[in-house]
Amino acid sequence: MPTPQMVGLCRAFESNPPVATRFLPAALDKPGIARLCMECKTANHYSQSEWGEAGTDAIPLPYLCQCLWYLGITNLSEIDVAVLLGGSDLRIYTKTRDIELESLIFEKATLFWTEHVQKDIPPKPQSIDDCKALFRGLA
Repeated sequence: MPTPQMVGLCRAFESNPPVATRFLPAALDKPGIARLCMECKTANHYSQSEWGEAGTDAIPLPYLCQCLWYLGITNLSEIDVAVLLGGSDLRIYTKTRDIELESLIFEKATLFWTEHVQKDIPPKPQSIDDCKALFRGLA
């Protein structure tokens, strides 16, 4: 069931962020007011082991990063993550802002933006598939 904090959170997300973060977009499922916003997910039942107990903050790493990103962009303190597992198991998790990890995420994103996007320099390959894509057509 939705928490009382989720009810009525329908304020439009601030679409004019500070100049320093304009390249750091966020597309929240449910923008918030006061201290809280919400992100909604669906996942197949095979991924249940990646999720902790409902009511905790134990969510898979990619969603953790996404949530910390959103909290940093919006300057809110908490985000509720609602996930529907296997089409029938609704779980709600609450993640509190982690400034230290959030700072690391923003630092890496800023580095990527300034060193790769703005300079039009592709990042180094991270996998065999990256290498194949990079050198496609040269063989």
